[in-house]
Amino acid sequence: MAISLSVKLITVGAALISLDYRHRFTARPQPPKAEYDFIVIGAGTAGATVAARLSEQSNVQVLLLEAGGPGNFMFDAPVLANLVFNGQWNWNYTNVKQSVGIGLKNKVIPEFRGYALGGSSSINSMVFNRGNTRGYDDWANNYGATGWSWDEVRPYFLKYENNTDCDLVEAYPEWHSTGGPVQITTWANPDPIYQLMIQANNELGYPTTDINGPNQLGIALVQEFASTRGVRSSSSNSYLEGNRRPNLDISVHSRVTRVLFSGRTAVGVEYVKNGVTYVAKTRKEIIISAGAINSPQILMLSGIGPAQHLNDFSIPVLADLPVGINLHNHPRLDLRAYIKDDSLVTTSRLQDAEALTVPALYEWFTNGSGPLIQYHDTITYFNSRNNRDKNWPDLALEVRLYHQHKDVQLAAQDFDDVYAWTQWLQQYANRYFLQILPYHELPRSRGYIYLQSNNPFAPPILDQRFLTHPKDMDDFVEIVQYGLYVAERSSLAQYLLPVKPIPGCYACPHTPYLYQCDSYIRCHIQQLTLSGLHDCGSVRMGDPNRDDTVLDPRLRVKGFKRLRVCDASVFPVIPNGNTNAATFMTGEKCAEMVKEDNYFNV
Repeated sequence: MAISLSVKLITVGAALISLDYRHRFTARPQPPKAEYDFIVIGAGTAGATVAARLSEQSNVQVLLLEAGGPGNFMFDAPVLANLVFNGQWNWNYTNVKQSVGIGLKNKVIPEFRGYALGGSSSINSMVFNRGNTRGYDDWANNYGATGWSWDEVRPYFLKYENNTDCDLVEAYPEWHSTGGPVQITTWANPDPIYQLMIQANNELGYPTTDINGPNQLGIALVQEFASTRGVRSSSSNSYLEGNRRPNLDISVHSRVTRVLFSGRTAVGVEYVKNGVTYVAKTRKEIIISAGAINSPQILMLSGIGPAQHLNDFSIPVLADLPVGINLHNHPRLDLRAYIKDDSLVTTSRLQDAEALTVPALYEWFTNGSGPLIQYHDTITYFNSRNNRDKNWPDLALEVRLYHQHKDVQLAAQDFDDVYAWTQWLQQYANRYFLQILPYHELPRSRGYIYLQSNNPFAPPILDQRFLTHPKDMDDFVEIVQYGLYVAERSSLAQYLLPVKPIPGCYACPHTPYLYQCDSYIRCHIQQLTLSGLHDCGSVRMGDPNRDDTVLDPRLRVKGFKRLRVCDASVFPVIPNGNTNAATFMTGEKCAEMVKEDNYFNV
């Protein structure tokens, strides 16, 4: 018997109210107390993990402070990732003007970071990608991050993982786990265009692989941080929601302005909530988990950072440490390959706001199925000519499926030359396309984060210095060339429209294909290079005797007591993969170290 629209509408309404309640009341409505055993700053991927694990000790009191607000049902639906990504749940940072990305809006590269419970794990593209094992061995062997080799961090990856793909777990039992709080899923029934993409890469010598298994080189339809019922697995709904321990207070809209000290011992934090300034004291430790941009900002506002820089803003210097230095990220590019035949797009037909229909919401809420759960993605790993370790790939090609909205003028707002892009996009209005994203996974270029002023509400100065190392540019040209080759010459090309030059760049007159035109590729890179949104390294850990480290390997700020940092900012070098997986691991390992150092059973 068919279910009427009115019944579906009532069901959807009730489900939305229930979800809203679950998100909204994860945080406690009453104001926090004046003193806690542990204070965690930031409820992102690592912060929520640390706070939840510490609160497992029933005899301690934990405060989790989050600058953003509670979650939203839109966080939960994978297909709505693009809406939350560009919405109000974002710090909306931008880099200072770079030598690349000059064709983007205002000629600057945006830097999206999550501004809500769950942090960036609530708004990202959900890719489960740990990065290569060699990277973690490099942390330990070359940077003095003892305890962080692959063999030593692997248990913490497995501790949080609840992998729902039985075949994958059975094939690689030493590489995957089913016992953790974070569900990870392989999507069923990918669109035929993805299968053709995989086939084309196979034909070019890149086998299908599990990128989180023993062999990273090759192509994978990636697993996602999501449940089998099509719900995003953020740190918030994996660790916090539905688990309101009485000894864990979660305070949203609580912006930390500085850490308070007695000598070189952290004793509390100052934060602003609803326009009122509060102080919370700690009996044991403060863990800063505000992310690779905001953690260095908080440290510098508190007097820990480059001395001359702090003096410029009349901030009393407690320690001259290289905070904000060593910032780095994965540069990526936006290539578009439009699809000839819409029949190659099946499960991903409804995207973004178009998916928010009563029938789709009903199917999602009642069956955990339908268009709201689909967010497919492929990643192929490569080696550049410059890469000496062929088992540690330094380049990757990520491919997603999107729909070009018929209102192309709205889409053109993302670019600096709105008129030219409106004309270019018009020919593709209402068509599906593959967004081909070349990544440099092991960049050499390094940037920095500095304060703009001593005002804690002023955004910091963010300069990634993308592709400033000459070898990075040469490597990036290689992966862009490969992406264009796949779109123009591989077996996939017959299903795609011819790739046309973007506004501001011109094809070579003597070559029939763009992948053969070096000047075009370099122009495209200059115009449309984007951030991979994997900021890290700005509060580097490692050998405490090194001048370029801020933290020791137990994530303690050098020279201070009762103060740690725990998020992607601590990475000595970026993993050659999406950083969310490694940040979950860091949260798990940090929580255990805090327990050990405070004499708790672990």
